[in-house]
Amino acid sequence: MVQKQVPFIRLSGITLMLLQTLWCGGIWIVAYLVNPVLVRTGGKYPDIVIMLSQVMIGLALVCTGIVLAFCLAERGFRALRHAYEKLLVAAMAAQVVGFVGLVYLPVMIDVFLAVIALLAVFVVIYSVQHLREEKG
Repeated sequence: MVQKQVPFIRLSGITLMLLQTLWCGGIWIVAYLVNPVLVRTGGKYPDIVIMLSQVMIGLALVCTGIVLAFCLAERGFRALRHAYEKLLVAAMAAQVVGFVGLVYLPVMIDVFLAVIALLAVFVVIYSVQHLREEKG
């Protein structure tokens, strides 16, 4: 009986879900709870909205980078052929554009957060389906 060699670095399902919960949940909270509440107060706190958005996009960028780094360490650059890794790269690109865009175009904050949150949903759905397939 030949055993399949386990890669040296492997991201477990629990760690993956934790990282995704941090960045997806944080983006959704800022985009759909905090931002509308602070805007409804009459726009008195635009600096707080932008700062929170930049912090959450930065956290999302770090978490997505960690997940992508583990995927690349496990399978090499051929991992970029798979849909999940392509979604991660697209999410990271959107996060970089959103992070930089908040500095130069703070008026577009809703658009940046909506695109990042939408990509986050696709990443989570795809990873949950993939984890279910692995288990059973």
